[in-house]
Amino acid sequence: MWYYRSWGFAVTRKTKRGSVIDENEAFSVLDVLKIYTKNGAYTNFEEGKLADLAILSNDSLKVNPEDIGKIEVEMTVIGGEIVFTK
Repeated sequence: MWYYRSWGFAVTRKTKRGSVIDENEAFSVLDVLKIYTKNGAYTNFEEGKLADLAILSNDSLKVNPEDIGKIEVEMTVIGGEIVFTK
């Protein structure tokens, strides 16, 4: 998925061709995760609300940052309903 490649770039600052651009502007994996999830939410998180979510093939906090772009979506849930499974 394109957004996991962009997560990887935000962390490593490495292009597809292997060039590193502005390495001092890299984010931590946790910061990138927050930017793409919690900080991008259109609501607050309260008990009883339904959440849209994606189940991923790997833990972005545990994989080598170089491999974040290889993470795949295994399942997507929207409004409490499964809308995609691999």
